[in-house]
Amino acid sequence: MKNRKLLLIVLFNFYAFITFSQITIKGKVVSAEDNQPLPGATIMVKGTKLGTYTGFDGAFTLNITKEAKTIIVSYLGFITQEININGSDYINCSLAVDSSQLEEVVIIGYGSAKKNTVTGAVSSINSEAIENRPVTRVEQALSGQLAGVSVRATSGDLGAPIQVSVRGGTSISAGTEPLYVIDGFPADDIVDLAPSDIETISVLKDASQAAIYGSRGANGVVIITTKRGQLGKTKFKVDVYSGIQTLERRIDLLDAEEWIDINREVKNKAWVNLGVSRGLDYRETDSYDFRLSELGGSLNTNYMSDPRWETGIGLEYIDWQDALFRAAEIHEQKISATGGSDKVKFYVSGTLLNQEGIVKYTDLNRFNLRANFNIKLNDKLSLVLNLSPTVQKNNGGRVTGKDAQVHYALQMSPITESGVGINTGFYPNQTYQWAGSTTSPVAYMRELFQQEKLLTIRSNVSLKYKFNENFDTSIDGSYYGASKSFHRYIPTSITNRNTNDPEGSRSDARFDSRRDSKYVVQGIINYNQSFGKHDIGTTIGGALESRWLDRSYQSHNQIVNDVLVTFNETTSNVRNSFYQFSEDRLLSYFGRVNYSYDNKYLFSGSIRADGSSRFGKNNFWGTFPSFSLGWRIDKENFMSNLDAISMFKLRYGFGETGNNSIPWYRAFGNIATSNYSFNNNLAFGNAVGSIENTDLGWEKTISHNFGLNMGFLRNRFSVSFDYYDKKTSGMLLNVPVALTTGFSSGFANIGDMRNTGFEVELNTKNISNDNFKWSTNLNFSHNKNEIESLGPDNTPIPTGFQNRTQIHKVGSPAFSYYMYDAIGVYQNQADVDNSPSRTNTIPGDVKYRDVNNDGVINEDDITIVGNPNPDFYWGITNTFSYKIFDLSILLQGQQGGEVYGLLGRAIDNPSGAVLHNRPSHWQNRWRSETDTGDGVTPRIDGTTSGLYDSRWLYDATYWKVKNITLSATLPKTLFKGIDGLKIYFSADNLFMQDNYAIGFSPEALNTNGGDYGGYPLASTYTLGLNLQF
Repeated sequence: MKNRKLLLIVLFNFYAFITFSQITIKGKVVSAEDNQPLPGATIMVKGTKLGTYTGFDGAFTLNITKEAKTIIVSYLGFITQEININGSDYINCSLAVDSSQLEEVVIIGYGSAKKNTVTGAVSSINSEAIENRPVTRVEQALSGQLAGVSVRATSGDLGAPIQVSVRGGTSISAGTEPLYVIDGFPADDIVDLAPSDIETISVLKDASQAAIYGSRGANGVVIITTKRGQLGKTKFKVDVYSGIQTLERRIDLLDAEEWIDINREVKNKAWVNLGVSRGLDYRETDSYDFRLSELGGSLNTNYMSDPRWETGIGLEYIDWQDALFRAAEIHEQKISATGGSDKVKFYVSGTLLNQEGIVKYTDLNRFNLRANFNIKLNDKLSLVLNLSPTVQKNNGGRVTGKDAQVHYALQMSPITESGVGINTGFYPNQTYQWAGSTTSPVAYMRELFQQEKLLTIRSNVSLKYKFNENFDTSIDGSYYGASKSFHRYIPTSITNRNTNDPEGSRSDARFDSRRDSKYVVQGIINYNQSFGKHDIGTTIGGALESRWLDRSYQSHNQIVNDVLVTFNETTSNVRNSFYQFSEDRLLSYFGRVNYSYDNKYLFSGSIRADGSSRFGKNNFWGTFPSFSLGWRIDKENFMSNLDAISMFKLRYGFGETGNNSIPWYRAFGNIATSNYSFNNNLAFGNAVGSIENTDLGWEKTISHNFGLNMGFLRNRFSVSFDYYDKKTSGMLLNVPVALTTGFSSGFANIGDMRNTGFEVELNTKNISNDNFKWSTNLNFSHNKNEIESLGPDNTPIPTGFQNRTQIHKVGSPAFSYYMYDAIGVYQNQADVDNSPSRTNTIPGDVKYRDVNNDGVINEDDITIVGNPNPDFYWGITNTFSYKIFDLSILLQGQQGGEVYGLLGRAIDNPSGAVLHNRPSHWQNRWRSETDTGDGVTPRIDGTTSGLYDSRWLYDATYWKVKNITLSATLPKTLFKGIDGLKIYFSADNLFMQDNYAIGFSPEALNTNGGDYGGYPLASTYTLGLNLQF
């Protein structure tokens, strides 16, 4: 007992000594230029490891010993300042801008550079453009933010890739996506990257910058840098948000009463025509009982209406969009820690995303973990370690495209049998007799088992040796592994099962497993030297990439029962089973020289040689040179008196890049499975599956870029302008070959394409004072695409849906829409007789333009009627700050271009079939020569149902309120122990104005160049907070 008391006395005195030997100082760090707080500034006690960071409001609190005399305050881009404490308990610090670091630093290929010395076309955004927005994919953060970068959400499917294009597509058959580089290593996709872990994104748009990546730089390069550790004590940050997602827009369809009206018309016309064929005077007013009698007592829904349509008794009316879509929740929680010493700095984060889909029975769950370390082994040797595993699970059935559930929901009859409702077609319920045979999409999604799993790991290590301040070298290694699985089980109950079909007899089960492994090893040497007014920097390196793909696939049917979703060969019939293995390698050597004279005359040049296993042995290697020039006119003596101009730079860049994004082994003669008759029996084996082309090589793009950068009033206003000309030669096309080879076609380097355009970026600080700030960022881009050659005879290449909706033709953009041009409706027989028409045309049919003016409408009148490319696209962000409040508004849009509504053709066709629903404008259809409707919607039983025409080609012009975010940064003094607290409300896809009547989004693209009903985009409303301690 005495020992315990003695211990307590010792601990008390020790605590008192520590307490009374410490003092607490507080303070605030601001910019000397505009007196604005500097969040994240570092405060260290000189000669110790004691330190802290400023919060969102620039304030800090620090416990120090009485012996402490000086604190060191530092912030990136500002001059570090030492301040004597002198017994003060509150310190105000104003940091001056460091002119040597004033220029923004951007990440470029295998390095970084000050923005004002970059001679190529590079655009970038930082983490501030991503924070406080509910973006679940990195590409979403680029939308509307950068000139020359088009981001198209072609589908709202959870986890679906987003189409990114930099200065237009450069290929027809090869890929058009940019190359992604994460922390210095190329990546094939970025689906596993958490947006909140990103520090900066730089886009290399012209070849003078992208050529350092050689064979993969033709479509631009997106360089992503993740967050890293900061010097000082460990700082924790918690980011959470929750929200609701709702359908961004609905498609206006016929309701039940309107659907009944159009059905009556069709059945009455069919009844009258049946009488004509029988030589009888049948009339539209004939009763149900009379028709039943004339038909021999058998119900025939082609000629008879449902008598219950008069009262609705015994029927159920359904809005299938309300039935399939829902208000869905989205939640994300993230915790991160950052800190470190002179020896080790670290950034560690974990992010959990739970997202329900706005389509019922769909959801996405993802967990990202990231650990980044910078380790200083000694004064010369340092180590960088990055590790990032991701686990993702996606539940829910096929929603997007032809014969998927969105398509079915929009075509479903709005009437079912009473008490059946959303279970129509789901066993034991039959579908409504006057409707189609499609099973309820809601029941289908509910009963279907479909799950996609993804497990990835990205890891890289970099060992850097610094010989001196000018000379260093590094050896870098990276590994990427992905395990993907797709498991689907369709039970018999949702396959239009008949009453005598046993359970499992129509069931369908599939399991697709893929493994992707990629290794990268690279070595880089950097040398930089300054002497007098000369600055020179060199980089040389080499890299080897190896990638392996394994795939195992199983497809079974006729399963014993539907109790389990698992299956094997003893309980089912094996319909298809195979295993595939593929391998790909790329060997590269590269170098770059940067030179600056007096920080006024700038030069950059690079060259890269790539050897790829994807090409023929005669074209295994490709060489890709580039150079660029810059002139800082504002540094000239004759500009010294023009104080209003703070920066003026002219740029020119030239470069050659390649595109190797083609299917593997196209250059080689493949072995395929085949069968033949042997002794009157069918024998299975292997045979040559494709023709070899030893000359198959790179698509190469030569690019010229002319640029201008100007800043005014100390860069309060800045503008960037670029004009570019990109020509792709040797496009990879599937072309006819001599039949003596045994094949009809093969891949060859034939064809040229050109993209020309310009882009503008404007940044302004409209108002800036102590209480209120307003800044604007505007970007505007135009691109023109044209095919210049398609081989020796320039034969056009049909493409699109069933090769009947688009074409590649010299003198026109790639993927131009090619079809009949609808110009109205034939009003009466006189209109048919006096106008160009097709054989068997009747009044009320769609009228087409007589392109060749021969007085006849036939296949010679199929013509180019548009293309998918917008004339220009733009984005504008306005940011406002008032005291503790910040407001950001992002608008974006495009002008021109077309979208082809294949879904519209499916549900908007004058086929005479009325089993399915139709758009609401069919109320205004042509009914007779005295009731001609709106002049655009034809008769319901027209003769043009088998044609593809421009009735479903829509202007893709739109503008939308992409994002509004309102946030409040609360004073840290309100909460003890809290360094910063911000709460925010964000709304994404808030409003859209467009001309696409029969589709969810003018950006949709999901089926062979058209929109056949995609997963709709969601309007998302979230409430979140950022907590720092």
